[in-house]
Amino acid sequence: MNKSEKKRLQKEYLEQQKKQFLDSLPMPFAQFSQLFDYLDAQSEENNCAHNFDMTITFLKENKIPIDNVLDWLRNHGAGCDCEVLLNTEEYFE
Repeated sequence: MNKSEKKRLQKEYLEQQKKQFLDSLPMPFAQFSQLFDYLDAQSEENNCAHNFDMTITFLKENKIPIDNVLDWLRNHGAGCDCEVLLNTEEYFE
C-alpha cells in the first residue's frame, strides 16, 4: 500500500467514525452545544448537586426526550451535570 492509499483509507475511516458518532446522538449536534452553554452558565451560579437536575431542566425546556439523552450521557462518562461538561463535551470538539 502506497502513502496516498494509506492517507485515503485513514481519511475514510475517520469520516466513518464521525458519521457513526453523529448517528449515535440522541439529539442534534447543535442542541448539545446549547446544552453545554446552558450548563456553563448555570454552573457559574449553582454548584453541581451531583445529579442531572440542570440537564433535565434544559431538556424539558427544549422538549427533548430526557431518558434517551441521559442514557447517552451516562454511556459517555457523565454521572451528573458537571461531568456532562468535564467528560462528554470533549467528544464535540
